[in-house]
Amino acid sequence: MIYQDSIVLKTAEELVTIQTVKTENAPKLLAWHPLKPLLAVCGDEIEYTSHPKWELYKFGGSNVQGSVANLQFAQLGDLIALVTLTDQLLQIWDFDTQSILYSTNDFKWTSKKLIMNENDQLEEASTAPVSPSTKRVVGDEDSSFKKPKRLKRVNLIDDEAQEELFYDAAEKDIKEDEEEGDDEEEEMSTTHDDFHVNKAPGDDFEFMDVDSSLLDEIAVMRKKISQLEKKISGTSTRVLMPGSCPPPNDQNRQWCLFWDEIGQITKQGVNEGGNLHIYIFSGPLAGYIRKPDKYNCHTAALTSNAFIVGSNLMSQDTTCGIATYSNLSNGESWERRFKDDSLVAVAVTENFSAVLLKSSTLAIFTLGGSLISAFRVKGEPISLAAQGNLLLVVSGLNGSNVYSARLIWVNGLRGLARNGVSRIVNVHNEDFTTGGPITHIGLSNYTPWIVDSQGDLLLLLPVTSSFTKLCGISLEWVPTINIKKIGSSDDSKTESRVFPLYISNLQLCYIKLREGQKYPESAQAINFMGYTLHRAFLRLEMCSSAYLPFSKYSSMLSRDPLLKEIQTDGQNQDMQVVSDIANIPWQQYDDMRHMQALLNAQGEYILKLQNMYRFWIKNADNLQTTTVTSMVNSEKAHDKWLLRVLRKTKDKKQDNPVTRDAIQMLRMPKCLDAAKSILADQIDFRQRQVLQDSLMLLAQTDISKNKV
Repeated sequence: MIYQDSIVLKTAEELVTIQTVKTENAPKLLAWHPLKPLLAVCGDEIEYTSHPKWELYKFGGSNVQGSVANLQFAQLGDLIALVTLTDQLLQIWDFDTQSILYSTNDFKWTSKKLIMNENDQLEEASTAPVSPSTKRVVGDEDSSFKKPKRLKRVNLIDDEAQEELFYDAAEKDIKEDEEEGDDEEEEMSTTHDDFHVNKAPGDDFEFMDVDSSLLDEIAVMRKKISQLEKKISGTSTRVLMPGSCPPPNDQNRQWCLFWDEIGQITKQGVNEGGNLHIYIFSGPLAGYIRKPDKYNCHTAALTSNAFIVGSNLMSQDTTCGIATYSNLSNGESWERRFKDDSLVAVAVTENFSAVLLKSSTLAIFTLGGSLISAFRVKGEPISLAAQGNLLLVVSGLNGSNVYSARLIWVNGLRGLARNGVSRIVNVHNEDFTTGGPITHIGLSNYTPWIVDSQGDLLLLLPVTSSFTKLCGISLEWVPTINIKKIGSSDDSKTESRVFPLYISNLQLCYIKLREGQKYPESAQAINFMGYTLHRAFLRLEMCSSAYLPFSKYSSMLSRDPLLKEIQTDGQNQDMQVVSDIANIPWQQYDDMRHMQALLNAQGEYILKLQNMYRFWIKNADNLQTTTVTSMVNSEKAHDKWLLRVLRKTKDKKQDNPVTRDAIQMLRMPKCLDAAKSILADQIDFRQRQVLQDSLMLLAQTDISKNKV
């Protein structure tokens, strides 16, 4: 029986009265250890007692924050966890070490109730005080006839993981287990009858046969804790920094906080006092650097000469976010603290640093730690990515798989010190939808990209003109390949274990995860975590897959990126036709031409930001030279694939419109001459007219460029 200041237990040998702390308002909750006769009691604080002494001990210095809704033991392998849930805090404890495994207060209850489902009956576990039930007499007539062999927990099994919101996902498994054990359930029906969440003062305990096992109850509780973990992972947004991963189950293994073309940051364990392992792939500081993890960071970002980490320090009633910046060249560092707020993501480049807070506040700083700007972004904050002067902010909106992408150009202080507003420029701020939750994010070659849970890779590229947008250009999300199909045959149902890192020259750079892995991890701190870098060529999958499977397309480009249709035999020096390349349909070449056009438009966009609006760019001359060179190469590839289209369509009357389109899209005069040679005597009047018009248009364009 439970009273406000005591608990009475009846065992096989004795009647035990346990004196507890008197609670006037808070109800007492009880939970039994799954493997031994140990009872946990929660009122104003958590206490526990066990056989044979039945003395009461305080648990782990745990003071209850708010009204307690649930108290439950759960077995996770060899670990015994104690779960406490209040209206303010959810905590999962390691009972043996009395340390916190997981704690969060980053949720808001719509009501002070936790709805659970068990045996198709809804029950409520309210965080409001529970009204006391009528006290029962220990020595009643019914209990005197029972054979007291072992304590049975009637009305005690917690259902806290059986929330209505995620019960459907596990309902099938639970029902299958119930069907398999029908006979056992009939024999031990009293074991599962009248399950209830809370124990109020006055409730008592019955006894059952010692031969009955706790295995069935343990199995149920394992399912419930598994569902609770799924619920936690489903509702809490994972930090989506480029290349970031959640901590592995084995805390002794390395896990990744950040990974892109510049380098990677890994760490080991989830406690303070550890080390960060930094790998820079190129540049003056290329190599391995080890730094202390002072505040047990959970998010990080890296540039060629500096890094920034984010941590959340939790006290009894508040959370304080800390952003720590460190310059690897000169050793300078600074901290920024955010009281009553927590960090979601951080970003850093050679021009600025940024912090995204749980309150949807974006703060942008100079490399010296001075505040450039701070403002609210719409939606729930999800991630940051940065490169050069660009900052990508992604937040989730109320709709299913609806997000907001905000692209910001950070001019900083150089050259614009007198005009504070011009230090931050909105480049793009639009909502978009995906086929599933976002799983990966990045910013490569000034191109934002994301991957959703379906595996679809989308790039944010200049696609259309606009009279209201910056530079007169509108950025749109362009769907490309599905990363789950990389490396697998097109008729295979198995999905590839691909982890994307960054994009370079229309190629996705990625690693292949090992068997059974969801994220990269390593037993040692080594470069690339022991993985090998792979590349996949991008294309518009929805427009090309019907004509050429992605596996064949990727295989041919990996073998010969130039796609030469005729190659020389190494032994006899004979010219041979490469049959699979020669049979590539014109639709695939048209797709490749369009991708080069998008790449060229991206270069034009960056040059317009610099030349038309005088945006400040570090090493502007170098960037302009690199961008112009990339655009020239892109134009050459663009016209090369167009000439392939001409050769494929010139002999087919039904493809004459495609031939004329290809002539009009050629950008280089010498390629127009090559097109004239390809058509030769087969050229008709309309094609000749289009060819002449294209030559005149290119000539006028060259004259205009020379005048400028």
